[in-house]
Amino acid sequence: MNISLTGYVPNECKAKCSGSCAYCTAASTMDYSMSCNKNHLVEDLIKIDEYMSKKVVCNWDKVYETLEHTRQFREEMRKPEEQRFLHVDLWLADPVTCFIYLKEAFAKMKEFADKHNIKLTFSSSTNGLPLARTEIIDWAKEHNVTFQLSHDGIGQWIRTGNFDPIWDIPNAIPAIRDGVVNAVNCTLSFYNNDLRMNMRY
Repeated sequence: MNISLTGYVPNECKAKCSGSCAYCTAASTMDYSMSCNKNHLVEDLIKIDEYMSKKVVCNWDKVYETLEHTRQFREEMRKPEEQRFLHVDLWLADPVTCFIYLKEAFAKMKEFADKHNIKLTFSSSTNGLPLARTEIIDWAKEHNVTFQLSHDGIGQWIRTGNFDPIWDIPNAIPAIRDGVVNAVNCTLSFYNNDLRMNMRY
């Protein structure tokens, strides 16, 4: 059973994201406040995290109820306990920037999986900037949580300006080597359209 869990912030709360992706449709349609100052990156990441933890709206009882009424769930529950499986992808502005909510979502989905004797795997996505917070990587390792890195290769300036998380954050490459970051999603665009150069990067 695979589900995508999307965090929702009411428009009037003005969601914040650490990235500044030029093509972000959510920023324009949901009025996101974008980017943080790379000169004091960790401090800004923590401020965004604390702000978003107070703004994300989630009724976990309703999440559980919805899941329990899906065809996927019913089919999973027919399997022997040792074969039951649930994978959760968490989405938000940048879910890893929203570390407080990420931990809550993981704990709640673990509670759901344990209740039904289902094996849980959990992943999320990040622009790479929150990898500067060592406690996030340590937590992910402890709980076997993995992250997809959204990185546009030679066009990364579209996402994070002149600050490249791969080279400018010391934790980034070790996180890839350790398997905390286990996938890279590279968006090609008019400004970033050379597939071979991106693969070489």
